[in-house]
Amino acid sequence: MAPEFRQFDEHGFPLPPRFDNLKLQDDPSPRTPHFSIKTKRLVLLVVVLGVIVPVIFGPQILAAGRDALAHWLSNRAGHKYLEGNYSGAIADASLAIGWSPQSRELYFLRAQCREKVDDLNGSLDDWNQSIGLTTSSVELSLIHACRSWIYVRLQRYQEAIDDASKAVRLSPTSSNLNTRAYVRALANMELNDGLVDINKALAEEGDDNAEFLDTRAFLLHLLDRNDDALKDLDRAIKLTERYKLTMQLQRSAFSPRDWRAQVKETNHSLAVMYHHRGLVYDKLARQEEAEHDRRQAVQLGYNPAQGVL
Repeated sequence: MAPEFRQFDEHGFPLPPRFDNLKLQDDPSPRTPHFSIKTKRLVLLVVVLGVIVPVIFGPQILAAGRDALAHWLSNRAGHKYLEGNYSGAIADASLAIGWSPQSRELYFLRAQCREKVDDLNGSLDDWNQSIGLTTSSVELSLIHACRSWIYVRLQRYQEAIDDASKAVRLSPTSSNLNTRAYVRALANMELNDGLVDINKALAEEGDDNAEFLDTRAFLLHLLDRNDDALKDLDRAIKLTERYKLTMQLQRSAFSPRDWRAQVKETNHSLAVMYHHRGLVYDKLARQEEAEHDRRQAVQLGYNPAQGVL
């Protein structure tokens, strides 16, 4: 039983309450807070993670986040490029460049996408930007070779030849020799030098490279050696048509997306070859065959305005 609040004297009269007695009946004083070791460690951890880590490691964390986002956008842009969604690829690549402006690969990708939508000046800007970010001679060679093609489409032929020559100096591969030879043919400049280039490339690769044979045939045509040009074109077309047939037989080995891209690329190569052979037939006064090849070229996608030339 709880003690009574009031007290009595020896005669039974109540005594007035005193402070010390009242104090005894008050509620107990609040207990002093006590934190466990585990709680203290948790608080310390929160402070470290919330204050100290961001101060010390904040820049590194931010950089890693930016790189991860740029990488994700880059991958998405690459997929869109392969699917033929060039505008979408450009948008993603541009966002990625905003997060990672020193990535040469992103400029490579956007340059190619911009070329596909005929934004030639935009593509040229990206190739120019990528040069300042690249130190590898092999990569620089690739950039100059690609940029030379943009100069061709802009009809800035001397700059195109200069870029193709830089590519050869940096990496004298048969592919770069073919590029310079073809640029010279399209520019209708330095034709004999172009023939030297392509003969050297064919000597390295063999005479079963259809693209190289087409380049030489075009140069021979421009040099008015049309009988020789026709031999090369007949062989180039035969090789490419055979390759196209092989692709048809092995279609199951390709993904649908890769299949469409490969067929389109092959058709464009054939379109250029048929166009060239039509020019040769014209010179040889074989008009019916010339007209047939011109129709074939158009059906397969020959279109100089869109870079199929």
